[in-house]
Amino acid sequence: MVNTKIADLVQCVAELDESSRRVFVENLFGAFGEKERSRLVQWVCHCAYPKTRWSKVERWMEGQFRRDMNKTPRKTASVAVSYFRINPKMLPFLIKTAQRVKLRVRARRRLHPEEFADLREAERYSEALRWFGAFGALWRFSGSARSVFGLGAEMFLDAVQIKSSPAIEGAYRLTVQKGED
Repeated sequence: MVNTKIADLVQCVAELDESSRRVFVENLFGAFGEKERSRLVQWVCHCAYPKTRWSKVERWMEGQFRRDMNKTPRKTASVAVSYFRINPKMLPFLIKTAQRVKLRVRARRRLHPEEFADLREAERYSEALRWFGAFGALWRFSGSARSVFGLGAEMFLDAVQIKSSPAIEGAYRLTVQKGED
C-alpha cells in the first residue's frame, strides 16, 4: 500500500514541468526543521551521486590525511572542490566526508601503527626541512650549517630522530669540500 503511494507520487512529480518540480521540492524541504533538512540534503546527495564517484574523492582525501594529519577537513574539502572540479555548493557535504575520512585514518593509525611508521619518519623529515627552511637564507649566506647552527643542527636532527637525509648530507658535503668545516 505504502509502496504504491510512493510510486504514484514519484510518477506524478516526474510528469511535472521544471518550475512545478522546484515548487514541490521547496515545499517538501520547507515542511522539515533545519536539522532534519540538513540530514535530508545529505541523504539526497548520497542517492543522487553514485558511491563510485565519491569513492575516488574519499581515497584522495585519505591519502591527504595519511601524509599529513595536521590538515583540516575544511581545507582538504575546499582543495578537493578545485582539484576534482566539484560544484562549490557541495562543500558542506565534502567537509562532512573529510571529517569521516580523517576519523577513519586516525582510527586506523591507532589500530595499525606499523602501517604508518614510514609516514611518521617522512613527517619528521619534512618537519626538519621546514625548520631548516626558515634559516635557509642564513645558511646559504654563511655557506656552512655548522658555522650557523654549531652543534644545534645535529642535536635537532637527533631530537626528531633523523639519522641521515640526502638533502642535509649533500649540503654538509658541499661545506666540507669548501674546507669550511
